[in-house]
Order: sequence, then C-alpha cells, then structure tokens
Amino acid sequence: MADRYGAKGIELKRLKSCKVFCSLSLRHQKFVLEYLKDFNGTRAAERANFSKKRARITASELVAKRNIQEALAEVAALIFHEDIAIADNVLKELALIAFSDMANYVTIGPEGEVTLKPFDAMPEGASRVVSAVEETRRILGVGTGEGKEMVLEIRTKYRMHDKVRALDLLGKRLGMWTYDKTAPPAVINVMFVTKGEFEPG
Repeated sequence: MADRYGAKGIELKRLKSCKVFCSLSLRHQKFVLEYLKDFNGTRAAERANFSKKRARITASELVAKRNIQEALAEVAALIFHEDIAIADNVLKELALIAFSDMANYVTIGPEGEVTLKPFDAMPEGASRVVSAVEETRRILGVGTGEGKEMVLEIRTKYRMHDKVRALDLLGKRLGMWTYDKTAPPAVINVMFVTKGEFEPG
C-alpha cells in the first residue's frame, strides 16, 4: 500500500497506534478503512474484496462485531485529530501570509538602495510567504584593460503570496465578513447645492 491511504490521506504509519485495528486481519483492516471513506458498508465490503453477492450481509455482520466497532472508533478518532491538526496548520500558514511584513524580506540602505534578505536572515517561517524566487542575468558589456572582465547585471526578485487574499480567507473563517441580509438597505440623503443657493447658517 502507499504511504497514505484513502480520501482522508491517513498516514499508514500512524495507524500503528490503533491497537485494535492492528489486531485485525488485513482483510478486516481494509474493510474498516474503506467503510470510513463513505460509511457505506456494502461498498466497503466490495472494495475490501469480499463477495459482491454477500457484500450487504457481510457488512452487517462485520459492523456488528465488537472488535470492528472498536477499530472503527480508533481510526475515526485518528482522522478527526489529524483533520484538526491540518486545519490548524492551514490557519497558521494563512496568518503568516496575511500579517507578513516587507521588513522581513528587504533592507534599505542609507542611499535608498534595496537589498533582498537571504532566507537564513529572515524570521522563522517568513520564507514560506515567498511563492517564487526569480533571477535574471544580463551581460552589460566587457570591461577594458588586460583582464577585460565581463560586466554582469544580476536582478533577483521575490514573488509573494497574495496578502489581501489571505486576509480575506482568514476573515471569512473567523466570520468577520457576515452581515444581516434581512436588514433594510441604508438610505443616504444627498442634496445638491448650486452656486447662489447656498446660505451659510
């Protein structure tokens, strides 16, 4: 089997912590994993290579077994905790982008010259906000004299992830952009005053 299993992408090595699951036969383990994909016992039995003619009966018999029930509970709990961890990591990545500071990526010299910071000079995690590094090199000419050294111009550019998009996604996740659709629209009274009609109060 691959390192990750099923639509949920369960890491197989993590399943070693599920003691009851590991005590099952490989066929029953396959049924448990397939069942948790869509909670359809008949299809799970078929995908676990049980007889298609008896798939419905087999599924009913399996889910009635105590060890299968415990194994399902174990793996379901693992999926739940992994989903929570993944969601937490997603929010952290969005926060890195949303609250990124350009001071983490460039330095400005006394003459106004801009220099990009190397990754190892950035704060921890700041490099994950950079979506791409682009470098262009151009030969400007050849120097004079005995060495005749080549004059090379090197330009490096950091392309950043979309900060406004990240802020928007975080705001939606936190419910900041909700509004009452049933509320009446705001009414704004506008008065146009032409020259000669205005009288100071």
